[in-house]
Amino acid sequence: GNVFVATTAYPYIVQGSDPAAGMTISRVDALYPCLSKNSIVTINGAVIYATHDGLAVYAPGSVQLLTKAIFNNDVWNVELDPKTIVAAPYGDAYVGSHSTGAFVYEREEASSGSFVDLDYSFTSAWYDARFNRLYYTSGTTGDIYLWDELTQPAATYEWKSKVYKTPNMMNLGAARVIADYNAGELSPIWEEIVENWEAETCNWD
Repeated sequence: GNVFVATTAYPYIVQGSDPAAGMTISRVDALYPCLSKNSIVTINGAVIYATHDGLAVYAPGSVQLLTKAIFNNDVWNVELDPKTIVAAPYGDAYVGSHSTGAFVYEREEASSGSFVDLDYSFTSAWYDARFNRLYYTSGTTGDIYLWDELTQPAATYEWKSKVYKTPNMMNLGAARVIADYNAGELSPIWEEIVENWEAETCNWD
């Protein structure tokens, strides 16, 4: 069938049923070079990998920038090092790690997706599709860890979304957070920060 080839410049599509009969090679006109072969992950028929401007995605027919609404080129390269990204799938999520941290990106049809920064990193990862488990290694000890292990303490993270602009100025009086947590085991992290929306007066010019 088709083979998607990520290169250090333009990606290519190789098509054919038998190498002996000849294969058709065509360039995809999207200059999204692959910066790390370990960042290449296949999720639900789409190929995702790290490039200069964010995460690129190949779906049959085209290559697009997946995180365009969340990151621009400058912010992407400042906040992480795309050349060192190591990634693996976990359900519908892209779990990646780089030289200074880790993140989870999950595509959402109704929005630009969710991007979560984690406070630790890993050096390699492997997804066991039979049992829906993600294993990873961290450091140089060779120890293997299980991702999303519910018996372990919860980790902290920073969530990033695209910029939302309202047609007119609005006074937001409340916000709702929908999160996954262990019932009956509330984390003290929720109590560490109290946000006071009225604590500072802003003068809009």
